[in-house]
Amino acid sequence: MPAKTVPPGLFALFMAFARMSLAGFGGVLVFARRAIVEDHRWMTADEFNETFALCHFLPGPNIVNLSVVFGSRLRGIAGGVAAFSGLLLPPTLIMTVLAIIEDPIYLAEPWILSRSFQLSAAPLSPIGPPCITTSEATARETAPHYLPEKNPFIDEMTMKYGVPRDAAIGKPETLYPEYLKKMPAKTASPQQPK
Repeated sequence: MPAKTVPPGLFALFMAFARMSLAGFGGVLVFARRAIVEDHRWMTADEFNETFALCHFLPGPNIVNLSVVFGSRLRGIAGGVAAFSGLLLPPTLIMTVLAIIEDPIYLAEPWILSRSFQLSAAPLSPIGPPCITTSEATARETAPHYLPEKNPFIDEMTMKYGVPRDAAIGKPETLYPEYLKKMPAKTASPQQPK
């Protein structure tokens, strides 16, 4: 670090790395170097290169390692945590909000516009897909599947295995651990072939 530069505070570290992570979609290193060396002058170019070279030897993504090492050098463990949080928290929050907005609609109404797929009769291969396309003629904008809650085999699953109807349908709320508490204590186990 240049002698005349005052080490940044924890909030400044957090905000600097947050700006880097939001600006560098898919590649933060360029923005990190510009911010650390040119804009804030927290390190010289040689110090940055040495620190980044060290981060190549550490396990994990290089830019994440750089945030922890850089923050720790300037402000100790708290600085490492602040820089790391600034780098990862904003994109994580954005993706979480987008998942919350998008997920319930997708899970409740899984309209998959595709061609017909069926399970391949051949043994599953580690290099091939488990499904094959069929030559069944379907309209381009139709999805070859049952509408939600219209599958005639749902009741068969319920009677044969004792699985509640909602769980067999696969509604979004069935994905949460709280739903297991609502299920019967003992469900029938599948019949083993003889």
